[in-house]
Amino acid sequence: MNDETDHLTQSDSQYTINALSADVPLRSFSCAAHGFFLIASVFGLLTACLIIYFGNTLYISQIQPFAPILTHLITLGVITMSLIGVLFYILPIEFGIEYPKIRYFALWIRALLTIGLISLCYGFVLDSYIGFVISGILLATALILFAAVTIYKVYFHDKSDAILWLFRFALYGLVITVIFGAKLVFS
Repeated sequence: MNDETDHLTQSDSQYTINALSADVPLRSFSCAAHGFFLIASVFGLLTACLIIYFGNTLYISQIQPFAPILTHLITLGVITMSLIGVLFYILPIEFGIEYPKIRYFALWIRALLTIGLISLCYGFVLDSYIGFVISGILLATALILFAAVTIYKVYFHDKSDAILWLFRFALYGLVITVIFGAKLVFS
């Protein structure tokens, strides 16, 4: 019983010693991730407004332009923005993976994704081929650039961790999905 208590105390003190200082997560969060979460919230509010305004008529047929707009606002605007924000937050803190000039890199990725998604919505509403091409170029550039830099940083990282292997496979899946999406846009 006493050995078990000593082990727990030793384990607790070990975690206390290895804990991050309080300003490290806040520095990284304010640096890159907050913009992604803010824009994901804006796209989530826009999606909610579309659902409230159009109601049950959104998914009556696939011919209506608002059904794919709603789908892409949720998948690209809310989920993808949130996941990229989480990766910009977790990778530097948990694994020590630093992006080059993280503020500017995150700003470019965020701007390309936002403008690409807005032009995709424009393409759906007005059935504009130019809107689809511009969105395809911007979204593919943003996602492949993010995936390539992150794969490179994770691949050449010092730690060989199972979680990092999972990140690699998830990013490979992202690249494959972007290739299929770009193929749909440009065909």
